[in-house]
Amino acid sequence: MDHYRTSKSVTADLLKRLRENDRPGYFNKPLPVKQPLIAQINYYYQLTYRTNLPEETLSDPELIRVALEIFMDFQIRYEIFQGADPRCGPFKFIPGCSSFSNEDLVSDYLGFLDSADASFDFDSIIRDLGGGQGQKDKPDGDHPKNYRFTSFSLLEKDECGNYTVIRRHLPGTFKKYTPLQAGTYWDVPENYVRINLGLYY
Repeated sequence: MDHYRTSKSVTADLLKRLRENDRPGYFNKPLPVKQPLIAQINYYYQLTYRTNLPEETLSDPELIRVALEIFMDFQIRYEIFQGADPRCGPFKFIPGCSSFSNEDLVSDYLGFLDSADASFDFDSIIRDLGGGQGQKDKPDGDHPKNYRFTSFSLLEKDECGNYTVIRRHLPGTFKKYTPLQAGTYWDVPENYVRINLGLYY
């Protein structure tokens, strides 16, 4: 759920910047994207992309396609960066490594859809995935680290209290937008990462 909620705000900010009036026709315009590493102290991971939107205004679905590819590129880089956490390497015995957890990128993508397209919301996503119950807290008893995604019924609890992963494909309706690859209207980020301590870009 953390990824889902965070992705909604990242997406909203990304689309807001892509819709800026001075962005079309501006070659190589910077587009910063950031996401909390430690939200409690406003500690952010940030990359700066570049956009090359045509002077002719893109339709909203086209802008969403641009945003989706930038968004997913950013999320993959974010997960790779998290892999540098010592808890993902020599200190694996310390809980806390979350680089490429099973639910991360799927949660990111569903949060993007919820934010970018009014035809999606949390309840409809749960329904289309086959039901489930949204939970803000982890379930009672023992559970795997993927408990956050029980909101989407990707884990089911049997009569003995054990959790089973339920594998399922995303419905076709969730594949509404085809991402626009780098080099079309945007370029990959600058070859450095800015760790931003504070509220502002």
